[in-house]
Amino acid sequence: MENIAIAISNELDTKITSVAHHKNILLVYQKNAAMPELIYCLVSRILNKYKTPLTWICWDEPANMVKKRLENFDCVISPTTIIDTVSNLADDNYTVICAPTNFSSIMRNIHKLIKNGEHTLILDNPGKTGIQDGGAAFIKFQSALLNNKYPDVTVITSIESNLLNAKMQQALFSAYDIVLHISKDTIQFKGSTEKKQINYSIKDNKVTLEPSFTSNHSKIKDLFDISPEETDTLDRIVKKHIDVHKEMLI
Repeated sequence: MENIAIAISNELDTKITSVAHHKNILLVYQKNAAMPELIYCLVSRILNKYKTPLTWICWDEPANMVKKRLENFDCVISPTTIIDTVSNLADDNYTVICAPTNFSSIMRNIHKLIKNGEHTLILDNPGKTGIQDGGAAFIKFQSALLNNKYPDVTVITSIESNLLNAKMQQALFSAYDIVLHISKDTIQFKGSTEKKQINYSIKDNKVTLEPSFTSNHSKIKDLFDISPEETDTLDRIVKKHIDVHKEMLI
């Protein structure tokens, strides 16, 4: 049974990693979720598979803590830059200091780093200090970032669910390709027609994923697969949401 669970977890792990590549991913998590460990597990998996440069914007933990966590999670790291909005002092040439709400400066640094190709960009929990005044400035920053066409960039944002009001949820959710809702032991993906749920656990800095609804390998393999018709439908829905969102910001 244990070997079956490991095989299931590896299958799902590969699927999630592949589906996240070159997408905009939003992780909305409850207070009792295993964060930030889960995001480090996901990021380490992506980095180890694709070997992309990494830029990490930290609003919650200082740069030195991020570096230690990345080392603990055995990330195979290419060039790494940390945009630190928590500390006031950079102790190396790879840390950039920005004020948490100076989105123009943050955006300029991001653009310089990711404009030249493959990249993984992490916005680590901007909710506590990055979102103020109802989140209007942050929403505009997100819109500008995600609507800039960087086809070779993977963007992952994590944010605590209780910090989002209904207006912010609508604006944020429509801007991302994939939204994952994370609780203490489950990850939920709400698609256009159904909600998919995966149980997860973390031990020794490794995440184990196992579907709560099936142990059938063929169903697990198809967990994140969608047909060309479904892809066209989703593309139309996403474009409609983006157009509406752009009109709101004008």
